[in-house]
Amino acid sequence: MDALELRQAVVFAARFELYAQRWALDGVELQQSVTSTAESIPAEWVPIADAARVREYWADVMPPGTPVHDYPEHWCGALCLFAIHRAGLGLDVFWQRGFAARVLLPLKPGKLPQPGDVAYFKRYQHHAIVESVDALGEKFDSIDGNQAPGIRRRAGRPLASVAAFYSLEPLLLGGKAA
Repeated sequence: MDALELRQAVVFAARFELYAQRWALDGVELQQSVTSTAESIPAEWVPIADAARVREYWADVMPPGTPVHDYPEHWCGALCLFAIHRAGLGLDVFWQRGFAARVLLPLKPGKLPQPGDVAYFKRYQHHAIVESVDALGEKFDSIDGNQAPGIRRRAGRPLASVAAFYSLEPLLLGGKAA
């Protein structure tokens, strides 16, 4: 496969998880939880995720032998690395906080990401797969895990809303994980 096909494979894997979730949750109403700290705080939507599927993401991206109770609670990065693995890339890369900065190539400000790259947001230390980029509109679409109802497609996000983009380039070139 060439680099474009591998990038498309990463996006396909993320989309597959999104659509598989939509099919599994078809007809399921979103659940609400009310915070108990104060009555004045409105109810917040709680992500509904297939817990067994999230465990599969972690089982794939954690070092072999990692006990389930050591899997992190938040799994947006696990979905990203899972999609990268499904494309056959970075199979020697295991989850560790900061995996994108450690393994992928940080893009310089102003350089456009490409589909399959990883977007990183400082808020919540959130990771997402870049699905497509609109260079003229300075926007991009992404597929995000650990969102309500589990995985969401976000359209028309400003490129400037991201703290950093990380390119798959080192993995596309066949490089080993650092």
